[in-house]
Amino acid sequence: MAPKMSPGTPQGATKNETKKEAKKIFDEVMKHRNSKGYFSTGYQFELGVYWPKEDSTWTNAAVIMAADCIHDITGKEKVILI
Repeated sequence: MAPKMSPGTPQGATKNETKKEAKKIFDEVMKHRNSKGYFSTGYQFELGVYWPKEDSTWTNAAVIMAADCIHDITGKEKVILI
């Protein structure tokens, strides 16, 4: 029986490959922390500016959830499965 794949998983990708790609993306996101260690709500790539000028809690919560999924910080069940 073939392993069950999550909806966003490329066909044929293994869980290990998917997690490796998630770590790569997460590392890129980490480069966007501001001097206070927070993440801005958004980034406009063409202009190279953070916009809007706010550090929303939901953006930072998403980073925390992603970190837990990738690094298993809490040891609890995950909201996002990779």
